[in-house]
Amino acid sequence: DVQQRSRQSNRGRRGAALIFQHRGSRPQGSGITMAGSPACERDIYVTRCCPPSMSKRSCWRVDQFQILKKVGSGYASTVYLASDNATGKQVALKMYHKAKLSELNLFQVSREIQIHADLDHMNCLELWAAFEDQYGIYLVTEFAGKGDVFSFVEARGGRMTEEEAVTQVIYPFLNALMYLHGKKIMHRDIKPENLLFTSTGVLKVADFGLSINFAEERPVTRVGTLDYMAPEVLRCPDKNLPADNKCRADLGYGEQVDAWAMGVLAYELSVGRPPFGMSDREATMRAIASHSPPMPEW
Repeated sequence: DVQQRSRQSNRGRRGAALIFQHRGSRPQGSGITMAGSPACERDIYVTRCCPPSMSKRSCWRVDQFQILKKVGSGYASTVYLASDNATGKQVALKMYHKAKLSELNLFQVSREIQIHADLDHMNCLELWAAFEDQYGIYLVTEFAGKGDVFSFVEARGGRMTEEEAVTQVIYPFLNALMYLHGKKIMHRDIKPENLLFTSTGVLKVADFGLSINFAEERPVTRVGTLDYMAPEVLRCPDKNLPADNKCRADLGYGEQVDAWAMGVLAYELSVGRPPFGMSDREATMRAIASHSPPMPEW
């Protein structure tokens, strides 16, 4: 199902687990680790963004971190603020729970790690490492201490001034988006919750769980968060397996869907609500497909 104001993204359903092992460069291939099997911990990826004080360890394990608090959760994942025991650095530790991951979820997590690990831009959240054990797949990222744009705006009464929106969010976000599209990466889940502020106020694009390299794979699936979906995304069906719909020449969309979501974001920051939000999902889908956004009354 496409989610509406619950802010959840399309993911998939239950299953077991993956993944591949590789350090320092683009992953080559994959392996399978079933959920609950007696597998030892192993590194999937250590990126060039990882601080030198953390990158030299022989292996990564969840007990190397002190969990400080939970900062977010989804159907199959939980995000924690954690502290690295060896260095004291604060990190965000995202755990995908293997027992809840389907084949499609596993494909998406694998793709997320490949894409995120290759990014190096001041306005993209840094992925430092990824590793797994028998219970989960873990992504270690920099921690953005001021939280997400949605919470930031809510705390300010639900909207930003035009100057604040442009300078603090839209301009740095466009810098990141141009970088991503230059690398043939489509984000596909742009929304205020996936834009974070560091403790110094730098905007960071986060959550590449639905991102796709459109030079390598044709996007043919309805994914994302409903309020920010472009009409051409809505015309695509859901899928249950990675290969679903790939043979259909009548389906597909381009990186322009990220630009659409950026326009929805800009409207919401200024007005205090997304332009097509209706009372129910079906009404919102009809509005996106056929209506011009209502002009706000100032």
